[in-house]
Amino acid sequence: MSLCAPATPAARVVGLVKTFGVANALAGISAELPPGRILGLVGPDGAGKTTLIRLLAGLMEPTAGTVEVLGRTPRAAGGTTQAQTGYMPLWMLRRASSALRSCCASPTSAHLPGASPASCPVG
Repeated sequence: MSLCAPATPAARVVGLVKTFGVANALAGISAELPPGRILGLVGPDGAGKTTLIRLLAGLMEPTAGTVEVLGRTPRAAGGTTQAQTGYMPLWMLRRASSALRSCCASPTSAHLPGASPASCPVG
């Protein structure tokens, strides 16, 4: 008998299904990611990799099945686990990069020591 309680998985999906109209993006997958592990998702276009990540991040709801991240169920309305997991979609990175470029190119950025469009770290 072990005196240690089993560790809560970093992520767990059980019977996970996600459909878009008549198309099945995920068809009843079950998997568990132990804490402290790194997982790579590899597969052809349309295999459901991005859909799985979005479900784990709480950016969408599953059609059926359960999703747990850090012992909690992510919610599409705000993604309760996003801050803990550090998920940042590419579109968000592009928006931040664009905002930084605009800020550096702005004449009002001159009030910052050494700030000029030429010294902008993005671009």
